[in-house]
Amino acid sequence: MFEKCSLIEKLCAFCTHTDYNQKTKDHDGVVREYCGMIVGGDTTTENLSKCWIKMSKYEKTKFKKDNVVFTWK
Repeated sequence: MFEKCSLIEKLCAFCTHTDYNQKTKDHDGVVREYCGMIVGGDTTTENLSKCWIKMSKYEKTKFKKDNVVFTWK
């Protein structure tokens, strides 16, 4: 349940590691770190500069604008 987050170097209830790829919707064998606190879009921690919980509202908004891509089907 609690896993070690690479951003804060501590155990976190919102962090998880899995080989599931959100883009291809398949298990590809490459383990990725995901954050359960990130709202919308890519929830991997690779693009985060610091912990989502410690970000200001401005930083969260800027992150979403820079990293969230909406696709309409």
